Amino acid sequence: MTDTIHKAVIEIGGDASGVVASVETSKKSLDNLATHAAVAGSKASAGMSRMSAGGNTAAISVDAATSNMIRSIQRATASMQAGSKGSADYFRALADQRYKKYRQIGETRNP
Repeated sequence: MTDTIHKAVIEIGGDASGVVASVETSKKSLDNLATHAAVAGSKASAGMSRMSAGGNTAAISVDAATSNMIRSIQRATASMQAGSKGSADYFRALADQRYKKYRQIGETRNP
């Protein structure tokens, strides 16, 4: 035989409105973070592009300066070999210095 002393029904209720509001706030905060991260990434990318462009410009300048220096040395050498800058020998010596590598390439291709 069972003796029941008390019968009870326990009911639990809750208000989830605070949880929903908190989730919405978190979503907005994450969206804001994503937006700021995208802007920061774009700025960093633009900075890297400018840095790269500066390196290319510097390389072009160094190449141009090197070519100018080589040609200046070739002119001085040709002038010393020919005796003067106005003679045909000067221009022959200059052409010989500047285009010798091209003639050598042609000679190796056409034996």
